[in-house]
Amino acid sequence: MSKPQYAILRFAKYKGPEIGGIEAHNERTKEKYASNPDIDISRSHLNFHLVQPERRYRAKAERQIREAGCRTRSDSVRLVEALVTATPEFF
Repeated sequence: MSKPQYAILRFAKYKGPEIGGIEAHNERTKEKYASNPDIDISRSHLNFHLVQPERRYRAKAERQIREAGCRTRSDSVRLVEALVTATPEFF
């Protein structure tokens, strides 16, 4: 019998102040993560972007919003993060 496979697809909306923290977490800029001690920094080189950010997340999002001519409020969603993960056999 083959080993069961799984996949996770998660979307999260971010409005502003927390975007810097999300960027630091995703880009692994810290030495240690209290929120998730299971993060193995030695494997971070295996992570990859489907769309490589050209600049900081917040600056990129604000530029795209401005170029699209969108009107925003202080509580508007600025970006949506998507996380795709699965068993190694799937990938």
